[in-house]
Amino acid sequence: MGWWRGFGVEAPRPPTVLPSSSLHLAEGGILGVTPLAGDRLLTQGRDGWLRVWAAGPDGTLSPAPTLQVQTESHGFCVAAVATGAAAVAWGGSPSAGVAVAARADAAALGAWSLADGALLATLDPPAGTKARGMACGAAFVGGGIAAAHEDGSVVLWAPPTAAGASPTLSSAVRMHADAAMALVTLPGGAVVASAGADATLALARVG
Repeated sequence: MGWWRGFGVEAPRPPTVLPSSSLHLAEGGILGVTPLAGDRLLTQGRDGWLRVWAAGPDGTLSPAPTLQVQTESHGFCVAAVATGAAAVAWGGSPSAGVAVAARADAAALGAWSLADGALLATLDPPAGTKARGMACGAAFVGGGIAAAHEDGSVVLWAPPTAAGASPTLSSAVRMHADAAMALVTLPGGAVVASAGADATLALARVG
């Protein structure tokens, strides 16, 4: 069983310890945690939920989530969060932000508003490329969203150009001989770095 531990950093005191079962189903544990504006935390469980919690200055956590989103994904693709212009580009609030994570079939991604939990966009893999396997990582790259896949490829989508329009697949590059496991965007937003199960780190300019 996993545990959530919150520590006060101004003075030594016992941590707040919450079992993962009070946040997500204990069997899957907590896959990721991301700080959000307004003293909030986003947790991602392998139970297929994203949940937002209010974190107190004394290291406490709200007894119930202030927002929850059902992704229906039980894989290991850690969610990514964007605020500001990147969130607005996907139809979200610049302050509350947008989260992107894998969806039910694990190969597609979804972008959700962290203001109200609404699904803003679905990012399907290119037609005929289900062999890419599940998404293992996601990142906001400039104004776009990138996903790392089991076949070692990194796929990039551009945001919709108008209300009601679909995201545009802008590139798909094989960056690893084995699964691409994680993605990050370098400062500036024009370069993405992916880490692979082939023990390589690959960098590509995408903007």
